[in-house]
Amino acid sequence: MSKSAATKATKYGSSSALSQPSIKFFIGQIISRASTYNNSPSQYLQLHCRSNQEKVNVRCVWLQGDLLQWQDDGDTLLLDDGTGVAKICQIKRILNSQRMPVGSYVMAVGELLQIDNNKVTIRALKIVNLSTDPESMTIWLYETIDLHQTVFKLY
Repeated sequence: MSKSAATKATKYGSSSALSQPSIKFFIGQIISRASTYNNSPSQYLQLHCRSNQEKVNVRCVWLQGDLLQWQDDGDTLLLDDGTGVAKICQIKRILNSQRMPVGSYVMAVGELLQIDNNKVTIRALKIVNLSTDPESMTIWLYETIDLHQTVFKLY
């Protein structure tokens, strides 16, 4: 990227987490990559595009799962998708005191803050309670499996 293109990208906000695409993952996929980073905390995942083998660094992830627990601070929740547990933090600024009940089926999109052994931490950018949509879990499972079998491969 040229210096002027980089300046424009920064000017228009494309270097921010919100301007990055969020990629669907199972939490276990992210945890499995911790060893790739020699157990040092990482803030991105590297994918290969299957069609052209281009490397893509991913900072924003899209997770779905059951709200397992609210932390005492009320600003952090634990999300369990059946493959692992992720800590979703800085939620208050998004939910405006509208806490979802434990057990709710939740979509969480956020910036990857840390990957280390058995722990994924993301800073929430969007949280949605999907409990009223009974098909959302099934659709999510198939879409995520398809995405990683046909489009991306973890590096």
